Amino acid sequence: MSLTETKVTETETLDSSAHDKVTQLYEKGLYLQAYEFAKDVGPLDKWTGARSRVLGSRIANHVGSMRLGRTLLRLAHRRFPDDPEVQYFHTYAMLGRWGAYKSFQVMNELGDFEGADEEIQADWFALRGLLYAVVRDFEHADKWIDRALELQPERAWLHVQRSSIFDLQDRPQDAVASAEKAMELQPWFRPAVQNLANRFVQDQRDDEAIKLLRAANEKIESGDIRMQLGSLFLELERFDEARELFSNVESYFPLLKMAP
Repeated sequence: MSLTETKVTETETLDSSAHDKVTQLYEKGLYLQAYEFAKDVGPLDKWTGARSRVLGSRIANHVGSMRLGRTLLRLAHRRFPDDPEVQYFHTYAMLGRWGAYKSFQVMNELGDFEGADEEIQADWFALRGLLYAVVRDFEHADKWIDRALELQPERAWLHVQRSSIFDLQDRPQDAVASAEKAMELQPWFRPAVQNLANRFVQDQRDDEAIKLLRAANEKIESGDIRMQLGSLFLELERFDEARELFSNVESYFPLLKMAP
C-alpha cells in the first residue's frame, strides 16, 4: 500500500469533536485533564491518524513520556510524510535533537507550505525565523517572524517565538514585551509563562519569576512549571519550598514510568 493510500484510509482515533475537546484542554495547560479525556478514547500508543498522533505526542510530552511523544510523532511522519502539521512538528522536534543545520535542510526541501492551513503556515514561518536567529542571521529571522505575525497576529505561540528571537538578539526588554503579549492574548499560556520566567531570572528579577510561576502553578496543570519553580527555589537555597513542590510532582506525570 502506498503512503498516499495509507493517508486516505487510516482512521483517526479522535473524531473532530474529541480532537477539539482535547486540544482546548491542552491549549489551556490542563494537561492532566487532556490526558484523562484522551485515554478514555484509547491508549495513546494505539492512536492512529495524523492529527490524533500529533496531538497524542504533544500530550505525552507533558505527562511524563517524551519517549512515547517521539514515537507517536515518528509514526505520524512515517505514515503521513506530506501532512503539513506532521511536517511542522517533526521539523520542530528535529531542532532540539539534531540542531539548526539539519532543520534548515528539511525546511528548504519542503518550501513555504503554500495552500496549507494558515495557522500551520504561520507556525512554519515562525520556526524558520527562529532557526535564522539560532544561527544569528537576525535580518532573516525578523523577516520570517514578521511574515508569521502578518498571517496570525493574535496567535500567542507566535509571540512566544518572537520573544525567543529577541532573546537570541540580546534584546531583553523586547523579549519580555513579546512574552507578555502572548500571555495577554492567551492567559497563563504555558510556553509564555516559562519564557517570561526564564527572562526574569536572567535579569535577576527572581521575585517576579517566583510570583509568576507560583500563580501559573495554581492556574494550570503543568509538571514543567512546578519543576521550574522548584529548581529556582533550589538555586536560591530555599530548600523547604523546593521540597514541598517536588514532594508530589509525580502526580503531574502519570506516564513517568514510560519515560526513558
